[in-house]
Amino acid sequence: MKQLIKKILKEETEDYQMVTKGIDVVVSILNKQYPFIVGWEKNGDWEESTYYLYIDLVVDYKKVMEVYGLPLKPYYINYPNAIEELISKGEAFAYPTSLLDFEQTGKDPYLESKEIKTALEESYELIPIEYKLIYEKQSIFGDMMQIPKEVNVVYYRFV
Repeated sequence: MKQLIKKILKEETEDYQMVTKGIDVVVSILNKQYPFIVGWEKNGDWEESTYYLYIDLVVDYKKVMEVYGLPLKPYYINYPNAIEELISKGEAFAYPTSLLDFEQTGKDPYLESKEIKTALEESYELIPIEYKLIYEKQSIFGDMMQIPKEVNVVYYRFV
């Protein structure tokens, strides 16, 4: 029994290591297009979610300022320690541009974030299946199908 448990734990560990490597590769590809994305973090329990692997993207807010050519929001200019406090607490944000005065551009932060998420999803689809977690679903014919879970960005975290 102990050997069976060890075998199962080893297989699960190897699966997660492969999935982690796959997401690392996808995020490094995303970094080429969006140089402010510097990493990712797991969000939630991947086993609890049937269809998705939820992640947070780690963003260098100073690089976001450079890429978009925008200043910080006035609040963060007046209280620069607020950013460090948010970073140290690991606060999560809806957009990679949440700290910036994005309203000046007339662009929609939601659409910018959607483009990033779409690029990530497209890159993830291209990686080999052994780098993805699989779930099983019964087809209408009664046989079991193995379907890879999709990756989904929940939040952005700043460094």
